[in-house]
Amino acid sequence: QSLHGLGRSVLLIDGDIRAGGLSRHCSGPPVKALGLVLREEATLEEGIQNIGGYGLDALLCDDSDPAPSDLFASDCFKRLIEKARQAYDTVIIDTPPILLAPTGGIVAEQANATLLTVQSDRTGRGTVEEALRVFRNSGQSITGTVFNQARAG
Repeated sequence: QSLHGLGRSVLLIDGDIRAGGLSRHCSGPPVKALGLVLREEATLEEGIQNIGGYGLDALLCDDSDPAPSDLFASDCFKRLIEKARQAYDTVIIDTPPILLAPTGGIVAEQANATLLTVQSDRTGRGTVEEALRVFRNSGQSITGTVFNQARAG
């Protein structure tokens, strides 16, 4: 929303295929899910849904893909990212927690920046250190950290 408010076009990709975190917040199932686009059975344009009221577009997922990490490691994913970068000022990809699935590390290889999201008051220091170690061991660096669900005061 903040980027849209600055006049930037934004594409939000739900890369958490197993949990579909972003998809839960949208009305109705995706028209053409991310898996179809990554398998080149649908175009990026066919998969885009506008998230009304937020001023951004989304490419949502469903749970039809048994091996999402393989899809993100494919040349199809690289082509999708290049096409998205040409069409949008900012492309944000939400992935599952790095300690649960390798998707985040695979996606980070194609990213300009990687943000580690930490649930305030719930994610322990050891978990954060292990996540950072996983990225470091794969040659990826973290650009910044986002603390979510923090209590004011």
